[in-house]
Amino acid sequence: MSGELDALSEEIERYLAQQQFLIFRGYPETGEARLVAHWDTENYPDYREFLELGKQLGARVVLYYVHRLTTEALDEAGQDLEAADLDEQQYLSLRARLRALRSYEGSVGWLELCYLVDGVAFLYRRRTDWFMDFHRLLQEIQEAGFDEAGDDDQDIDEFFSRN
Repeated sequence: MSGELDALSEEIERYLAQQQFLIFRGYPETGEARLVAHWDTENYPDYREFLELGKQLGARVVLYYVHRLTTEALDEAGQDLEAADLDEQQYLSLRARLRALRSYEGSVGWLELCYLVDGVAFLYRRRTDWFMDFHRLLQEIQEAGFDEAGDDDQDIDEFFSRN
């Protein structure tokens, strides 16, 4: 099991409380009318720098979102895989990848911090490689289509809990 973002999410939560930020627990969605400034987490991964900038800009409320890979998401992916219109080799390959992802069940795969200043949404996002692999796997299943018994109206976003 990967604890990379699990430990980081706990650390961030403590830091937010220490720095007296108000925490809004939700999921950031930005419309086309809003400018979004994405923090360069690859070159500057320290969330404290991001939050210090927010403080200097006058941000008091931080939107905080943590996504864990759930049993339900994995089970639903497995059901869609069973219904997908795939040849045997594709099916076996995707099934093996899905089984390997079960080791991350319950782990944090994605986290975001966001604050608004002067109409600009400042966004800090971290995702694990395994989470991105899960997302790619879901896309591959969707792209394969479904046999007549399958549900071809399934939306990938339904796999992600907004809690």
